[in-house]
Amino acid sequence: MSWVDSFWAYVYEQRAYGVLMLAFLSFMLVLSFVPLAFGEPGTASYRLGLINIGLIVIAGGTTVVLFAYSYRRRRSF
Repeated sequence: MSWVDSFWAYVYEQRAYGVLMLAFLSFMLVLSFVPLAFGEPGTASYRLGLINIGLIVIAGGTTVVLFAYSYRRRRSF
C-alpha cells in the first residue's frame, strides 16, 4: 500500500472527527455573523467578522472535500 492509500485510509477512519469539525465550524459561523448583524460597516470588528467567515468557509469546504473524497475512494476498493 502506498503512502497515498494510507493517507486516504487514515482520513476515512477519522470521519467522526470530520463531523465534529463541521459542527464546530457551523457554530463559529453563526458567531461570526454577530458583528455583521450588530456592528457598523467599516469598523474593525466588522472586517474581522468578514475575515472569520471567509476562513470558516475555506476550512469547512476543505473538510467536506477531504471526507467526501476519502469516502468515494473507500467505496471504489
